[in-house]
Amino acid sequence: MGCAPGGVADKDVQRSFFYTGWRVVEEREQVVEEGQQLGAEIVTRQFVDGIGIDEHLQMVIYDETGTSVAEERYFHTNHRGDTTAITDLGGNVVFRFELSSYGEIFEVNSDNELEEFADFEEIVYGFQGRRVDEETLLMYFRNRYYNSNLGRFIQRDKLGYVDSVRFVLSKPFNNGRMKGNLNNNKLTT
Repeated sequence: MGCAPGGVADKDVQRSFFYTGWRVVEEREQVVEEGQQLGAEIVTRQFVDGIGIDEHLQMVIYDETGTSVAEERYFHTNHRGDTTAITDLGGNVVFRFELSSYGEIFEVNSDNELEEFADFEEIVYGFQGRRVDEETLLMYFRNRYYNSNLGRFIQRDKLGYVDSVRFVLSKPFNNGRMKGNLNNNKLTT
């Protein structure tokens, strides 16, 4: 049995994601009572993104009928794209976060102390702007999942290590794109 939003344990929830390219723009849910058929599909959340692929700006949360907006939340990020705060429509901080170098998420409480964070239905996007799966606590990096507790992906990259290998083999400092000498701790061209 799954848990519906709000923690109702006697229901299964089927969640659907609607994309534009790689971006989730809407979530819908169908709830089924134990021993019943799947219910009507309702809109639960919609997302507004910026220009960057993982630049999340706003989350619109719908009421239990899926027809009216219940609340609006706004994502605030750091230089790495990590969600560091979520605010409401009035600019009030709903959640404040700190993330470890490997993406473990901690909530900053009212005493400015770090606490283990558990309400992953609320945060949605975490480390490097990637989606947190609230059931497994793994982060979805489009083609594979990342475990922040282990600090590693849980499956191999299907393409191999293309990005890092391509960068190293391209010799970025020797192919004309960037030439320079280090003199007195300054890079000169």
